Order: sequence, then C-alpha cells, then structure tokens
Amino acid sequence: MKYDIFISYRREGGYDTAKHINDLLVRDGYRVSFDIDTLRNGDFDEQLFKRIEECKDFILVIDKHAFDRTIDPTFDPQKDWLRCELAHALKHKKNIIPVFLSGVEGFPEGLPYDVVGVIYKNGPEYNKYYFNDFYKQLCSRFLKSHGRRYRLTILGVCLIALIGFAGLLI
Repeated sequence: MKYDIFISYRREGGYDTAKHINDLLVRDGYRVSFDIDTLRNGDFDEQLFKRIEECKDFILVIDKHAFDRTIDPTFDPQKDWLRCELAHALKHKKNIIPVFLSGVEGFPEGLPYDVVGVIYKNGPEYNKYYFNDFYKQLCSRFLKSHGRRYRLTILGVCLIALIGFAGLLI
C-alpha cells in the first residue's frame, strides 16, 4: 500500500493528537502511515523509511519534550526514532508540516545537523479548542496529498470528459 501521509510523534506527549489527526485523515480518504495502526511484522525501521519515501506529506507532532532526546548529546541518535524519521524525511525532501502543541513556541536551539533544516518549515496553528479550524487549514493549505473526495472528483471529471468524447465520436 502506498501512503500519502506519514505522521511522526513522541508516544509520550504527542500520541493523542497524532491519533486524532490520523483518524480524521483516514476518514477523509487519505492513506496514512501511523505506526501503531499500520506497522506489522518485519523490520520496522526499513518499513518506516520506505513509508516516508512513499509519502508526499510528513506531519511532525511536536510537544514540549519532543526534541529532548534529539538535542541531548549523550543520547544515541540511532535510538531516537523521531530524529531518524525526521532526518529521513528531510533527506528525501518531503513536505514537512510541523504541528506545535500547547506550550511549544517553536523549535529548540541546538538541533543537530541532520534535522536542523526543519526550522524552515511551516505548519498550521494548532489549538485544541478550535481543532476543526486547525484541521481545515492543515488539509486545505499545507497538505500536498489529496483525500478521497478530491480523487473522486478528478475521477468524475475524467469520466464525464470520456463520455463526452465518446459522444462526439458517435
């Protein structure tokens, strides 16, 4: 299965928001890679990287402790999965959409070389009280992928054009 969107987050602090975004995107026809729901057997690191390469969009859910491991020089970078995923998305020039949760004003100082490029990325303003507005902005202004409604609209237009073209030939 090819994915449109990859969601990256820290389990502690970002899971609830990431899961909510995932559920709405899936409802709206996007093909979303959400590790807990979609990863099965096999080498999960290879699966994660392959999914990032397949997708157009990479949503990064950032809570106030999301980058603690990343900026800690004593923490093994190979065990920091948020960092590994983000570095891979940057390397493959994915459309990275940061979602800053409550209490997060921006990216921390001292991000390592492999992820520092994220500071130039922009995302919708997150507000848990106005989540619907946030979600509409995410889909309409920031995602490059299209959900089921868009694909069905394009399919319908093509079908109408094909029928019209066939009518001209008769």
